[in-house]
Amino acid sequence: MISKFGVILLGICFFDLGATSLGIHFGYLDEMNPLLDYYLVQFGLWGLILSKIFLSVVPVFVIETVNKIGLITKWQLKIYYSIAIFIYVLVLLITAMSLYFQYFQVTIF
Repeated sequence: MISKFGVILLGICFFDLGATSLGIHFGYLDEMNPLLDYYLVQFGLWGLILSKIFLSVVPVFVIETVNKIGLITKWQLKIYYSIAIFIYVLVLLITAMSLYFQYFQVTIF
């Protein structure tokens, strides 16, 4: 059974996957992550989708497995997931803001 934090992180990852895939498919976005961009260039949109799924599911599986065998406590599990969720949401917000400023040609200074 996966923890609530794992479900939240996977939900954010799959939201990002859907938004990125649609944005790239319709020509509104470019992939900013060099690793994922490599898979997009080499294998197309399906390569990007599969690599994002792999890079989202495997870390959650590893953390949940390490928790189940008792190498980390529930408190550590919550801390790891909280940090990952915070960083992921922060990166998504920064990316969304930069796209907003580019699209509407808004300047701050």
